[in-house]
Formats: sequence, structure tokens, C-alpha cells
Amino acid sequence: MKQIDKILSELGLSLSETEVYKAALRLGEAGVHQIAHAAKLPRTTGASILERLCSAGLVSAHTRASKRVYWVENPKVLAEDYKTKMLLADHLGIKIKNEYRQLEKKPVIEVFENEKSIINLIHKTINSLSKGSEILTYDTPLASNYTKIMSEEMFELLTANKVNRGIRTRSLIPYGQEIYINKNRINPFIQVRVAPQGIEFETSTWLFKDSLVLFSGTYVSAVCVTNKSMKNSLTSIFEHLWQRSTPFKI
Repeated sequence: MKQIDKILSELGLSLSETEVYKAALRLGEAGVHQIAHAAKLPRTTGASILERLCSAGLVSAHTRASKRVYWVENPKVLAEDYKTKMLLADHLGIKIKNEYRQLEKKPVIEVFENEKSIINLIHKTINSLSKGSEILTYDTPLASNYTKIMSEEMFELLTANKVNRGIRTRSLIPYGQEIYINKNRINPFIQVRVAPQGIEFETSTWLFKDSLVLFSGTYVSAVCVTNKSMKNSLTSIFEHLWQRSTPFKI
């Protein structure tokens, strides 16, 4: 049940909303009083939350014999709604980009300090890249930076989205950490090389387009820097190390 709590939290539900959702899930079709009682909340609070969950597409309702009855929707419905919203967000991003010319002056720096904002950053990054794009990463399997930020399920969904969009990843890892790689996560879209001995890094870093993002699971934070020259400088270092690194073989 803890995994369900985490996934619902990643979908933006509060603690009370999560409890109401789980109560409705356990009861099947039920009225406000039953669901609120099972969630250990006042009836008025339960009713308000149920309406919000209805608006979010997580719960459905109908009136039977003058009584409003609620039940949990099939998660596939939510998934389809989410895909539609992501497509709309993509189109909005393109239109905004066309409206404003991006002139490189000083770096644009954004700091993200909670799980939800970091997951949204990764979603935004993946969906901003065109098919066949490439992400260069410095990764530290031992640190498990990504899975400290999000659930395993969310990580798998993000990885699948990257593959579906044809986005390739080249990843450098520190010497000696290849034993911590989850081989099930390696696919034809991911190349991994082991950096020369003595090259150390603890944070996970992504290089793409004109940006670089540093992730830390230790303090649950990410920093995004958008600046072409800074990104290109780190890309040059990456390519230098890549040529001197050892390919990881499953």
C-alpha cells in the first residue's frame, strides 16, 4: 500500500485525497458517508475531496435513488487523459518558443527541491526533445539518485517514454560501479561506458540541447542551467572521457 501512496503523491494527491481514494477503492461503489468514515475524515471534507477526485478523473459518480454514489475509475482512463494533457503541453511549449526569441545572455538557473517538481522537470525534458535526440549523462549507480527521488514505477514509466520517443542515452559511470547497474534497465537505446579509474562523481548529470541538469537523491534536489556555452564545455569533457572509457557489456 505504501507504493500506491507514493504513486498517488506523484500524481499530485494530498495525504487526505490519497486516503479518500484508497477508501473508495476498498469499498467499491459507496456513498460519501461510508467513504469518509473509512478514510477517518469528516463527511463534509470527504464530500469535497470526492468531487475534486471526480474532476481529476480518478473517481466517477452517479445518483441512485437520490443518493450520490462514487467508485474508483479504471487507471487506464487516467493514463489516456494524462497523455492528452502531455500532448497539449508539448504544443503549448512549441507556440511559446515561437513567440519569444531566446537570446543567450546570462545563464538561466532553476532549482527544484521536491520530488514532484523534479519528476515534472524530467517529463518536460523528455517531451521537449525531438525523436532521435540524445542525452549525455554522468551517472552513479551506487548513489541511486533517481530512485531516491521517485518510485520504481515512475522511473520505469519515464524510461519507457524516453524509448517510445526514440531518445538515445549515452551514460558514463565511475570505475568500479558497473557491478551496481540493474542490467534489466539496459536497452538498445542506452549505451554505458565505465570511466577511467580516478574519475569520480556523485551527482547524476544530464546534458541536452542548451541545458545541463544535476540531480541529487541525497538531498532530493535538482539544478537546471540553460546556457549554450556552459553546456558545450561539459559536453567536450564528456566526449573526451567517452573515448577513453570502457564499454559496459551485459
